[in-house]
Amino acid sequence: MFAVLMGTVTCLLVVRRAGNFGFYALLILAALAAVGRLQPAGRGFSALLKEYWPLHLAMAAMLLAIAVNQLALQHFVIKTYDYPSRMALFAVLLWVALLLPYAWMKQLQWAYVVGALAAAVHMYVTTKGGTFRWHVYFMPIIELAQMSQLLGFFALLSIGYESGQRHWRRVGIALKLLAAAAGIYASYLSQTRGAWIGIPVLVLIAALALGRRRRLRHMVALAIAVVLALGVLFASSDLVRQRVGEARNDLTEYYKDDNPVTSVGVRLQLWAGSWLLFLEHPAVGVGREGFPAALLELEKRDLLRPEASHQPHSHNEILYNMATLGIPGLLAILALYLVPAAYFLQAASDPDREIRVTAGMGLILCAGFLIQGLTDVMFMWGACDNFYAMFAAILFAFIIRRKTMLLRN
Repeated sequence: MFAVLMGTVTCLLVVRRAGNFGFYALLILAALAAVGRLQPAGRGFSALLKEYWPLHLAMAAMLLAIAVNQLALQHFVIKTYDYPSRMALFAVLLWVALLLPYAWMKQLQWAYVVGALAAAVHMYVTTKGGTFRWHVYFMPIIELAQMSQLLGFFALLSIGYESGQRHWRRVGIALKLLAAAAGIYASYLSQTRGAWIGIPVLVLIAALALGRRRRLRHMVALAIAVVLALGVLFASSDLVRQRVGEARNDLTEYYKDDNPVTSVGVRLQLWAGSWLLFLEHPAVGVGREGFPAALLELEKRDLLRPEASHQPHSHNEILYNMATLGIPGLLAILALYLVPAAYFLQAASDPDREIRVTAGMGLILCAGFLIQGLTDVMFMWGACDNFYAMFAAILFAFIIRRKTMLLRN
């Protein structure tokens, strides 16, 4: 179990199909545990389902929305269920993750560190130092940037796990600060503006989680200082100035010069088109498979330019699910973001520091995906589905294990 989780977390962003291997390996281990009638953390699978049923339902909501859509349209495509099944089987992942003893689960913090450092090196090599922007090996650069950044913040928050001799504690903190910097550096190299937008929010969450016992205004001030320092560093970069300038020019061309075929202009067209598709098909949407044809139909109606009508998605997670799955899709994506976040937010007020920082990681996971989902569709890629489901399972399992241990003591 430990080897599977450690290897998957470390390699998820740099090794092709590492996420799939880890996912299916966990399912096999769960099946073996069920045959052996094991009860991790004193919980049988049915008891875990009952205890956290809102969470399990929220994680399975996207798969259910797809099923509703295909039943309504009488158009069934099995492969559409593949990636959403990662979240739908969250209950199984959580249950089997609880098999890992607390002490070993705590050591996964080093996988966050190594994973963030490896992702930064991978980003540097494959983007040629930030000069080449396209797919990075097996996923789009946007998704790699966001998940690298999240891993860096996980490593940063795991400073709250540190214990032992002062010398080794300082070494551990230094490595984690380096991993956090590496995650942000990978985001910088990617030139992904959507990931940059989320940095202030993630910094604030991290500051509050690490400094819960200090005065709130002090932690907010620290977060603002860090954000300002990062802002100065980013603003001094020609690469960042160029990307920000491109966005500003795109908006000017879109609104004043009537040029809708810029990068930002295409996104704005897609958002408007997706909203229109939702209004015209609110009950169940046009379907995942029907989305390309629906965009082409909007082009025929002179509502989209060809540059927008040939895009694979809406460049917005919420609008994409609204257009393709209707109201069930809207409820599903909101549940996927907000229900786990509600559980993590509740744990963030726990008096135990390790529970608080783990809950902070969970909030960063949810907030990071939500923010990046404003300009892209994260869950369209298998690596993202594996990342979200596995880390949610790991973090919830840690919190449950830690609470169980504290109650026994």
